[in-house]
Amino acid sequence: MIDKEERLFRLMISRSKITTPNFLKLLKHFGSIKAFYNSKEDIGSLNQFKLGSAPDEKISTGNYVVYGEGEYPRLLYETPYPPIVLFYEGDLSLLNNDKLVSIVGTRKHSSYGSRIARNIVSNLSQDKFVFVSGMALGLDTLIHRYSLEMNAKTIAVL
Repeated sequence: MIDKEERLFRLMISRSKITTPNFLKLLKHFGSIKAFYNSKEDIGSLNQFKLGSAPDEKISTGNYVVYGEGEYPRLLYETPYPPIVLFYEGDLSLLNNDKLVSIVGTRKHSSYGSRIARNIVSNLSQDKFVFVSGMALGLDTLIHRYSLEMNAKTIAVL
């Protein structure tokens, strides 16, 4: 369980130039980022990520979730470099859906590609799939548009 203060420390350190591997090393060594900031221990080059005093709640604007929180997307733990913080709008719980699908395609799609994309979204949305993409031009954008038209769930990762 991450308390409010640890959450702010993780947000603050994410604003430094720390890499995910170094962040994970600090967590493993200290157990928390708060403990790292409060430590007097010299840990070499990782000391550069101590950014002064304790974080102020003023830095926590908007919706965000930090690595280690219960709402953090579980699939991201399986990636080699999970983000320390995710900022979001909408329903964050969609990222933990068991039926996520990404459909990608060309930027300049044909009418045939458009019809096929519509059919795929129609069929998969009936089974409650959630569509995920980076909102690239072309078929990626169409997938989101069709999802919205069909009241299916969709996630855009920017």
